[in-house]
Amino acid sequence: MPQDEYFEAEARQREREAAQARWDPIPHERRVRWTQMQLDFPPVWFGTFPMIFSAQAVQRDDYTNITEWVNVAHDFENAGFTPEQYYLLRMCIRACLGGEDDHHLLYAMQGNRGGPKCRYITASDWVLWPELVKSGMTPKRAAQLILDGGKSPFPDGMIISGSGEVLLSTDD
Repeated sequence: MPQDEYFEAEARQREREAAQARWDPIPHERRVRWTQMQLDFPPVWFGTFPMIFSAQAVQRDDYTNITEWVNVAHDFENAGFTPEQYYLLRMCIRACLGGEDDHHLLYAMQGNRGGPKCRYITASDWVLWPELVKSGMTPKRAAQLILDGGKSPFPDGMIISGSGEVLLSTDD
């Protein structure tokens, strides 16, 4: 093996190991699913080629190495979200806002090299959402409640404990 190829192969291996370490302790199958979910809702845009590479990675049962995407996965995992719940939440937000993207819980980040603005959400703003859904509230109603800052009325049939835990919801 020529020396240049050897060093290139070693550099690729070090990059791969660094990417794996960034993802730890999230297991491989969830890394792939997080990458897949973020293809539709990228927290930051680095250009067409990183998007293509990320999509191809998913097709190979692999995952992205984009640090910002990995950070989003960790943040939402730590808040109790699965990749599918994250995706469902993003779809509910889109439905609740009617396609508009001007809301104080949607943060904008300008894409790299003049690319499109990405609207991202932070886990800390949405930490209550999985619990509301788990308690029986529909995903869209839970998203609307959080988007409204708790100002929309709770649906009939909701029982909330003294600690603020939703115990029951008929979600009429």
